[in-house]
Amino acid sequence: MQCLHFPIYYLHAAKFNRDCLPGRQTDIMSRIDGCEQIVQESSFRISSATQLFLFSRMHSISTLIFDLGGVIINLKSEQDWLEQNLLPNFHPESLQQLQQQHFFHDFETGKITPSDFIRQLKSIALEKNVSDETIIRHWNGILKDIPAHRIDLLRRLKDRHRLILLSNTNAIHVDAIRRYMKSAFGEDVLESSFHTCYYSQQIGLRKPGREIYEFVLQEQKLPAERCVFLDDKPENLTEPGKLGIRTILVDKDISELIAGDFFSEPVKSMDSRLWTID
Repeated sequence: MQCLHFPIYYLHAAKFNRDCLPGRQTDIMSRIDGCEQIVQESSFRISSATQLFLFSRMHSISTLIFDLGGVIINLKSEQDWLEQNLLPNFHPESLQQLQQQHFFHDFETGKITPSDFIRQLKSIALEKNVSDETIIRHWNGILKDIPAHRIDLLRRLKDRHRLILLSNTNAIHVDAIRRYMKSAFGEDVLESSFHTCYYSQQIGLRKPGREIYEFVLQEQKLPAERCVFLDDKPENLTEPGKLGIRTILVDKDISELIAGDFFSEPVKSMDSRLWTID
């Protein structure tokens, strides 16, 4: 379970009992029901689901920013993709060279067109006279499915929060995902579930660079402290954290991370039912 240290549970804005605060003595500032409290950090730890619930209640979270791959859509692991789809079909040394030349990153930021990308991969393919369709199939081998319950969750969240999608991706993958969604759901469920979708190849920026997070904040006119960013890669959480965006590492299905309590009405106090101690 992804956990972090957090102030002790059972805090009330009107009454504060320091006797109930065991553990380390680092003072931190926490806001409860709009009242500033000095609370002491304890040795209790809470789950990511409770983090997100508390962020929303304590810090007036208005915007949830989601990664796509590994968060909304299921993917093969990069190792499986490499071993099952790429290495058997392309010269390994050439793939490594392209990686070192930032070829794939450039494709994700729109600097390389899909036709040029396919042409380059055809030049290093093991199969002679390989078709464009075969190249695309190998490249799209990482993509899997979008569980319907995640879309249902997003639609529920959209009723109370601004939802933004922020993805490192490319034109070929996005085309494949849209075809899949049309077949599975009858529509582009990403466009209908999010207020705004940002794809790296369209905006010319990619994670984990600081610029992409600054772009989203400026474009949407968002205060960083009222945003939560959810991503499955730890390296993508560092820069938004520095900007003041609250971050959640997605290490399980988002339906498990975002607890049912997240949809309840704001509470006047927080009690032990909200907490997971492990």
